[in-house]
Amino acid sequence: MDGALAGRSGVRRLPFDDPSLPTPFGAGADFDPKQYVRPRKSLKVMNRDIQLGFAVADMAASTRPYARLRRTPNGWAWCWGPT
Repeated sequence: MDGALAGRSGVRRLPFDDPSLPTPFGAGADFDPKQYVRPRKSLKVMNRDIQLGFAVADMAASTRPYARLRRTPNGWAWCWGPT
């Protein structure tokens, strides 16, 4: 986060070689899912991808005063604005 605020990319060459990956570059995400997932016992059934998605949605909803969760034809979506 500090790098992004300073205008620097956090993407680097990965410290390992994995031929199954499409690119040798990546970025890490250090976060504590317990800060965002409630109730915490839900963490037992969430993989890291779901935890990250949940955290991003929680951060988006808490920083936008007009954020609302709406039903769409493809599922649920966060919508911003007075609509």
